[in-house]
Amino acid sequence: MINFKDYVDAHDSALRTVKPEDISAFAESIRKVFNRGGILWTAGNGGSASNASHAQCDLSKGVFSKQVIKPRVICLSDMTETATAWANDESYEQGLANMC
Repeated sequence: MINFKDYVDAHDSALRTVKPEDISAFAESIRKVFNRGGILWTAGNGGSASNASHAQCDLSKGVFSKQVIKPRVICLSDMTETATAWANDESYEQGLANMC
């Protein structure tokens, strides 16, 4: 079992590999989607589904609440009932096509 110090050290080490210019490029790509009126889709599996849902909430409401542009963000992980209904009745492929 990993102890807390090793856990923190591992995350610290991983964060140090992230380049600031990569974060800026990622943020700019999101900004471009919003500026052209596009939709940003988020999704996750397991615990990452919660992260995707949280990102959707922050991006569509909290982070940009004072902005003129209201971004459209949809979290596929929050559409469990719709996704599984389509998958059950038709197929996952058909469901995703109809949900998007």
